[in-house]
Amino acid sequence: MTRLGETAVLEVEDLCVELSIGGRWVRALNNVSLSVRPGEALGLVGESGSGKSLTALAVAGLLPENARVVAGSIRLKGEAVLGRSEAELNRLRGRALAFIFQNPTSYLNPLLTVGVQIAEVFEVSPELLASEDGGRLRGGERRKLAWRRVVEHLRLVHIPDPERVARQYPFELSGGMQQRVVIAMALIRRPSLVIADEITTALDVTVQAQILRLLAELRASIGMTLLLITHDMGIVAQLADRVAVMYSGSVVETSDVASLFAAARHPYAKALLEAVPRIDGNETTLRAIPGAIPAITNPPPGCRFHLRCPRVFGPCAGTVPPAVALGEQHSVACHLYRDGPA
Repeated sequence: MTRLGETAVLEVEDLCVELSIGGRWVRALNNVSLSVRPGEALGLVGESGSGKSLTALAVAGLLPENARVVAGSIRLKGEAVLGRSEAELNRLRGRALAFIFQNPTSYLNPLLTVGVQIAEVFEVSPELLASEDGGRLRGGERRKLAWRRVVEHLRLVHIPDPERVARQYPFELSGGMQQRVVIAMALIRRPSLVIADEITTALDVTVQAQILRLLAELRASIGMTLLLITHDMGIVAQLADRVAVMYSGSVVETSDVASLFAAARHPYAKALLEAVPRIDGNETTLRAIPGAIPAITNPPPGCRFHLRCPRVFGPCAGTVPPAVALGEQHSVACHLYRDGPA
């Protein structure tokens, strides 16, 4: 599905972001680099507080007021994101990017029907509607075509009886159905990149499986390119082609999914995989990672994982490890590999 050799849809290079906390600026993202190619699904994984969502917000130009980019670059479809005005960002986001958040209830207006909310996209972007002969549509014709497109997109995300659902209010729908509505809304402009931020977290296990199956089908049917933000390695195994593992604001390992699950190299990536329960194992207790992610207001020197790492040695406590290439699609930032593959 991934088309090698094509220009990346998303390129993030050496991104550094600071947050204003307690009257001072502290580093939250440290030289984050990643890329997503056309048709690919990249999983961005790590514990809560690792910087996954902050990275996604920076990509979308949606950082909170207490955040600032201090170094690095972000390019969407070859166009720079940083340094643009809000109006320019809105145009770029509408053309190249869609963001699906984890709680659809917070992003759907309870006072408007689902269909009216989706149709608003066509009011903002009337160029999405055109008559079959390319001529201009009058008011009534435009509204009819917009409604037809609304129903088509609800059908695209496998919502049963889309005509009826389009006339319902969000509170009349289940959480899974609301999430499908938000996905349908995100896909109207056929964005070059879809960012899905923990979109199954608020759903029960059965509905999670349905949403993941839907995303897999959409990738196959419309060639959707996906940046998947999650803490769940099982979701990564099911949906992603490649994975970037984050810890305390840095990417510590990047790999294709098969290689990571077969032989993760960074001790933190290994610990994440060992913490996942297996149905084919005989262990009765989960393997927890000792300690906790350090506070960004007081990070340890050197490798930020060294206080929790079972393989810590000399340079770990004093020097930040650089990323080392282990293969064409595999890199790891760990002193164990500073001289190349171990």
